Amino acid sequence: MIGAMAIVIIKGTIDLGGVGVVLDHNRQFDRLVGPEMTFDPTARMGVFAVLIGGTLFKLQADCISQPIVQRYLTLPNSRAVLQALILAIIGFVLIISLCIIMGLLAFAHFYHCDPYTTGLARAKDQVIPLFVIRSVGNVPGLVGLFVAGIFSAALSSLSTALNSLSGVILADFVEPYRKKPLTERQTAYLLRGVVVVFGTLSMASVPIVQRLGLVMQLSTSVAAIASGPLLGAFTIGMLMPFVKTQVWTQ
Repeated sequence: MIGAMAIVIIKGTIDLGGVGVVLDHNRQFDRLVGPEMTFDPTARMGVFAVLIGGTLFKLQADCISQPIVQRYLTLPNSRAVLQALILAIIGFVLIISLCIIMGLLAFAHFYHCDPYTTGLARAKDQVIPLFVIRSVGNVPGLVGLFVAGIFSAALSSLSTALNSLSGVILADFVEPYRKKPLTERQTAYLLRGVVVVFGTLSMASVPIVQRLGLVMQLSTSVAAIASGPLLGAFTIGMLMPFVKTQVWTQ
């Protein structure tokens, strides 16, 4: 994905006349702005939401979510986990930087003609694909390379999530209710079956999800709702050893 985005960025920058032209177009229309200096939690791009909210969101995403914990458990020791976290942070910063540059290039390309209001793009998340087609569509194979890079990254994340989900189903909803442990073959069939079922449900939900607005914003909101209590539970377990798990009844 990084390679595909880098090719589009280089080609788009050259076509527009260089980095200076891109920055001038964005500066002219006040697109180069930082977070709002407000601690109002309802301000989407305020300091509170970006720094505090973003930090907490990445904390749950990279430290306590089931897919990431499952990956950490495959590493030999805590030092290897720390190294993986450092590499993940570097990769995350690189990806976000490339996305920001892609956005600047797209605005510089369409600054004189809004593709959303003119109907060239039917949704806001179609602006970047339209820019890619306009930028590298004349070079055979580059659009396909970009699409392949994006889909490979998406499928990698999806496969990890489905694998983790199958492990949760096995450990929490099957094994505790069986007197006799499953054989290795039975376990493999069960895990594959769960992946097939939830993968099919994910594909079937696409027509519904595409009518709910921006997919990224929707997924972030749903993940935050589900992961907030989980982050709180992990935080209590690590920082408050005096909190017990027993339920006291009168």
